[in-house]
Amino acid sequence: MGFDVGPDPRLPSNVDSFAPPIDFLAGAFYLDGARAAYRWLRDNAPVYYDENSRLWGVANYAGVLAVERDAATFSNARGSRPDTGPLPWMIDLDGVAHATRRKLVSAGFTPRRVRDTLPRLRAICDELIDAVAERGECDFVADLASPLPMAVIGDMLGVATADRAKLLAWSKQMLVSLGGTPDDYAIAAEAFGAYVEYARGMIADRRTNPVDDLFSVLVHAEADGVRLRDDEIVFESLLLLIGGDETTRQVSAGGLEQLLLDPKQLSAVRKDPALVPSAVEEMLRWVSPIKNMARTTTAAVALQGTTIPA
Repeated sequence: MGFDVGPDPRLPSNVDSFAPPIDFLAGAFYLDGARAAYRWLRDNAPVYYDENSRLWGVANYAGVLAVERDAATFSNARGSRPDTGPLPWMIDLDGVAHATRRKLVSAGFTPRRVRDTLPRLRAICDELIDAVAERGECDFVADLASPLPMAVIGDMLGVATADRAKLLAWSKQMLVSLGGTPDDYAIAAEAFGAYVEYARGMIADRRTNPVDDLFSVLVHAEADGVRLRDDEIVFESLLLLIGGDETTRQVSAGGLEQLLLDPKQLSAVRKDPALVPSAVEEMLRWVSPIKNMARTTTAAVALQGTTIPA
């Protein structure tokens, strides 16, 4: 699902009166996966104007691909969420600025560095599984799906083990803002402020005491004569934190839920571990932790028979 923000209240001509309730910015819209709504959109209105949110939704593969391939018309630079302005992180940049930022951040994800994380990743998995195996039961989200990604991304960032719990709490609290209520925003703002203070402390330390972690890489990286400012490091590290934590947690939990709902598929995976890689790919496709992405049109554009205004 792609979003294009636009002020034009006109509905596409192919929308019929049997449309399901659609509100792209409402958290409740996605609670059941929104699959019935997606199916209706693909079949009836792949380019759809949501009057509730005052934005356009592009709902089929061809349309989303067209949006993604035309950064000049569909811009990231005005914000990666429809209801916020741009922030100083990579996903809110276009063109040369995005390419340069990506070089700076990807310095922390070289093939060697990724390979070097694998033994530690296996050790973390073993520790978590051993702990619940001894009990004979577990809360999968609390005992495995939540602590695993935070432990991994925390190690990569250089976060002390004792700090993981508060970073996990901040990550969850910042995502509460997606609920859209004043109380949600207040919770998210407090968590964001706490994270900024924490990250600035890490930046100051790594500037004088660099080690082999992502905070050190971000502080000292240079590409095309450009280095990251402190506020940019704060936001890029936050993007890594939330992106590495929330998405993995949601796919792990949602993927297991889907297996439990389909005993035949669960049995097949249990009997044949070789199916696990394809099962993971299907979890990513079906559960899909990233439900949408936003772009802003820089000019009026015709897409699949509908004109989206600038």
